[in-house]
Amino acid sequence: MNSKNNYFNLIGLAVMILFLSACSNNNQSDSENTSNHDSNTEISAPEALTQEDLIDKDADELLIMRNEIFARHGYQFKNNFLAHYFAQFDWYKPQYDNVDEKLSETEKKNLELIIDAENKLKGKDVTFESLVSKFKDISNSSIYLNGEEVFIQASDMANGEIEISQHEFLDNIYLKKYFDINTDEMEEGCFFQRQSSIGMFYIPETNDLALICYETICPVPAVYLEYPIFVFDLDGNMHSKFRLAYDDGGAGDFTHTEAKVENGIITKYIEHKWDEWKEGANEPIFHNEEYTLKVVYDSKTHTFSEHRD
Repeated sequence: MNSKNNYFNLIGLAVMILFLSACSNNNQSDSENTSNHDSNTEISAPEALTQEDLIDKDADELLIMRNEIFARHGYQFKNNFLAHYFAQFDWYKPQYDNVDEKLSETEKKNLELIIDAENKLKGKDVTFESLVSKFKDISNSSIYLNGEEVFIQASDMANGEIEISQHEFLDNIYLKKYFDINTDEMEEGCFFQRQSSIGMFYIPETNDLALICYETICPVPAVYLEYPIFVFDLDGNMHSKFRLAYDDGGAGDFTHTEAKVENGIITKYIEHKWDEWKEGANEPIFHNEEYTLKVVYDSKTHTFSEHRD
């Protein structure tokens, strides 16, 4: 009899253990799911900001803080840069043209504080978004760099190509903040480096963008022409610089490089001319080589590689 009772007691204990284990697993799963949900999609209650919270923020940080308030409510940004910036985040679900009525009183007060902080920085600081806005967006177009000439062919352009003849010099404040160019030591004796805005595009399948510039230096070498491309993340951190199109060299050894960027795909066209002197020869042997390079960007290392066709 006791043996029979012990048997049923053991059965009951086993059932209880299984039940408690299942409850524990369910609670753990709910906790993990809630945690993931919070970090990716849920809009947490906004905290009230103070002036002290903003005192060390630069113009870039304030711009993102202000627009994140709207992004959290699903605002569809008309500004292409801000649309790309917030598209990085899983929680951003653009669906509304106006979210003013969705803003809480705390968010409205936070906006006032942020805008006030931005106004105090006007003329003293710049934003990466304002830098990007100085470049023509060629993400869905093609641009051809041919020596002193630059042509853009938009996909919806009815009248063919347009030529860019004027380059806007970027202010020194942009060069110092984003390009790491110290302009303070460049004016005396005409030693300076300037960048002019040409075009920009978002690099496919990455969170990076590329700015194409026309570079000017002084004193000017006998032969110098340079169109560099700078790669940034969407926070304005520069990852790399690459020579896109250029003239380089001089008499006896000269390279002319043209480039085409089409929907983010880069092709370079190289013409290399050089003289080869053989021992005892009165005249050099002239060489002229032309070839094409496909350029590939590695988003993990933020580097470009060239592959000859």
